Amino acid sequence: MGLTSGLTTNDLRVITVNFGTPISFRTAGGESARRSGPSSMVREFFDRQAGHFPEVGGTPAGLLRCVSNALFRRSLKLRFDRVFERMGPLQGCRVLDVGCGSGSYAVHAASAGAAHVVGVDFAPAMIRLATTRAEKAGVADRCHFQAADVLAFQPSEAFDFVVAMGVMDYIADPAPMIVKVIRLTNRTAFFSFPKSAGILALQRRVRYRRKCPLYMYSRDELERMSSEFPPSRFEIESLARDWFVTLHPGTTT
Repeated sequence: MGLTSGLTTNDLRVITVNFGTPISFRTAGGESARRSGPSSMVREFFDRQAGHFPEVGGTPAGLLRCVSNALFRRSLKLRFDRVFERMGPLQGCRVLDVGCGSGSYAVHAASAGAAHVVGVDFAPAMIRLATTRAEKAGVADRCHFQAADVLAFQPSEAFDFVVAMGVMDYIADPAPMIVKVIRLTNRTAFFSFPKSAGILALQRRVRYRRKCPLYMYSRDELERMSSEFPPSRFEIESLARDWFVTLHPGTTT
């Protein structure tokens, strides 16, 4: 199945990009800011919340979270399915999961036949959850999890696929992260960017206001941002609460 199968021109745009100047965007709190890396506040937040976020196929932790978790879980499931649909057969592949959290993507990739899977997350509590998940799934021999800032991560070789789902929500400056992922990717990378409009976006702004920084995007912002990177092919797709971005490094057609 091709990358554009089943999508309309309103759902998907292919953009050729070139390197340029960083841009400012709006944060969840409404202020305009030049984004940097994940803050210590974000790291502490995820360490505290490890195990409490809704998982793909999981069950809500209580009635009060039922509605928001149901909407969030739908987005999680849609982007999870889309990533593995786009990757295709994984036998013999190397996969990097950026911001791996509790290891859902990494463990599934290993279970699907990937030869070597690496998960990187700046929250040690998430790394512990991911390690336990891999052990329970019987794929610990092909999974390696590391508590680290991906910008400082220096693997010995690049990866066939890089996944960065639910990461850009918390990154102050997306440019260094995207450039890093491009350098680490041989074939295809996948990102999610949360939409700045809609009921769930409003709910998240309220929910996260005093917890940690949260960054959201309009399609126009993503398209402007895409002009800042080395020649690559970007596909931007509307997927529930997120923009799902497929990136082919070094490709312009």
